[in-house]
Amino acid sequence: MSVTISFTGVENVQANLKKIQDGNKIARGATYKTGQQIMDHTKAKYVPVSQIRPRFYSGYLKDSGQVNQARTNQHGTFVKLFFTAWYAVYVHERTELRHPVGTSKFLEKGIIDAEQGGWFEKNVADVVGRNLQ
Repeated sequence: MSVTISFTGVENVQANLKKIQDGNKIARGATYKTGQQIMDHTKAKYVPVSQIRPRFYSGYLKDSGQVNQARTNQHGTFVKLFFTAWYAVYVHERTELRHPVGTSKFLEKGIIDAEQGGWFEKNVADVVGRNLQ
């Protein structure tokens, strides 16, 4: 299971970043930082953890979450968030299942939190500020 995040509505930010030396590097840094924040937040708040075998560690799904390095192409800057556990899609999509810890649609909920919280915009400001010093 994987999700590729492409932020829209930030064309002006990207255009301004291109004016700065290493603008693509700054955009990739902010995009990756946002992707990592989304993954960390999703794992902490939404990813279901099995309670079936409490004697054994059952956080395999949570541990399988990863973020690829951000890349830039002709369409913009993007980062890929994904879970490698073979059952990740099943757990994510089955909304009728009830989990004592976590919930279905866990990755979507983390992305929504990031969008509503303005995480990308804050990270752009942070990365640009560090690169201008």
